[in-house]
Amino acid sequence: MKVYFFLILILNVLHLDAQKLSGRVIDNNDKGVEGVEITLPGCPPAKTKNEGEFEIDIKSCDQCKLGRKIIFELYHKNFGTQHPYSVILEGNSLLPLKIEQEKRILVYGVTKGSEGFLDNISVTCGFCNTTTHTDPFGQFRFEIPEKKIGESDKISILFKDNSGLYMDSTFQATITKHNQTEPKGYLLKKKKIEPEKLLKKVDEDMVFIPKGSFQMGCSEEANSKKCMEDNNHIRKVELDSFWLSKFEVTAKQFCIFLNDTKREPNDTRYINIECWKESIGNHIRYNEGRYTIDSDYEDHPVVCVSWNGAIAFCTWLNKKSDGSRKYRLPTEAEWEYAARANGKHKNYTGTDDPKLLDKYVNYKSKAGKPISLSRKNAITHTNGMGLFSMSGNAAEWCNDWYGPYEKTKESLINPQGATSGEHRVFRGGAWNLPKEHATIFSRDKAVPERCSSSIGFRLARN
Repeated sequence: MKVYFFLILILNVLHLDAQKLSGRVIDNNDKGVEGVEITLPGCPPAKTKNEGEFEIDIKSCDQCKLGRKIIFELYHKNFGTQHPYSVILEGNSLLPLKIEQEKRILVYGVTKGSEGFLDNISVTCGFCNTTTHTDPFGQFRFEIPEKKIGESDKISILFKDNSGLYMDSTFQATITKHNQTEPKGYLLKKKKIEPEKLLKKVDEDMVFIPKGSFQMGCSEEANSKKCMEDNNHIRKVELDSFWLSKFEVTAKQFCIFLNDTKREPNDTRYINIECWKESIGNHIRYNEGRYTIDSDYEDHPVVCVSWNGAIAFCTWLNKKSDGSRKYRLPTEAEWEYAARANGKHKNYTGTDDPKLLDKYVNYKSKAGKPISLSRKNAITHTNGMGLFSMSGNAAEWCNDWYGPYEKTKESLINPQGATSGEHRVFRGGAWNLPKEHATIFSRDKAVPERCSSSIGFRLARN
């Protein structure tokens, strides 16, 4: 319960002809009250001193005459409202004026997050038009004038974390007339920061590829396209089941990785944004310590990324998943098996009909750039296994070293490619390459450091 205080304003009019009005403000214990603001219309404002004394210059006060009513306004921060008083000026003294301190109801509590008490959280009570902040122990308190409260009222308390780590939250509290609220703990939920959102998105987009076998490579008897020297050997391959992303890794997803690992723009081991700028446009930038991507290009495949950058992305993603997932690049055999949809297709992923090619493949002269991976803008058809753009759009790094196919009549089980080399394999053709490069069996190579506007990557895991 709040204690009721009484302030007594004693005005001793000493010398009206001196045009000064002086007095003293005291509480119910006869103690002077400092800091009371005193307003008398037509006069300069005054404030009580440490003993509650004040003096008002009344030479410009038309109402300050014997027998006339004068109106004061007193204000003190502990009162919460202004208090007007009217008195009749009779000689050199006035009857004491008593003002009662406004009773207030206390509302208080403590805020916590996943990492303990939360300091400097903004706490707003709209009902009482008050905003405060939590202390280092997560505690907050504010007061509501009792007269504003019914027998039982519900108030909303808004918590806002300006650091951006925790979600804005609104809670309800019940306050009762004559009683303060019970102390309460408020738990704020941590925001799902970008890497956590990325993990969820990546996991949702993985497509299960069942184990099986297929004929890998090119033969002119089986395919209508001319085979190349490095793929003209057909071999039987058996693969265990695995998972493959339905989409290529996007520019936004790669920017999250760059920001979280604090990569400098002059570090071109993983991505070359000048390569992106020159070939596609200035849509990915480095400003004030962060990489950003224009909203219209967020879900385009990341290109100008090296094989080393793709591997670094996989390693980072695995750390973010606390070891529960093992993301990697697909092997060349896995890539071709998935592109063929278990061996169904001969030339292009999804179709062998040239009239339908534009529904599955973004190749040179079609769009003139890598295109969006969102469903409303992307290649509209999957390859039959739920995978988009396995042919065209961005060529895709594979895990293998580049080397000639092993010539054997025996089945190869989960082949990993050459044991060493100078180049890594990438497959699938690209937006700026002829459609012949987008065939399922076409092979390309590049040094692991190369950043090309043609090449991106897609995630796999066991």
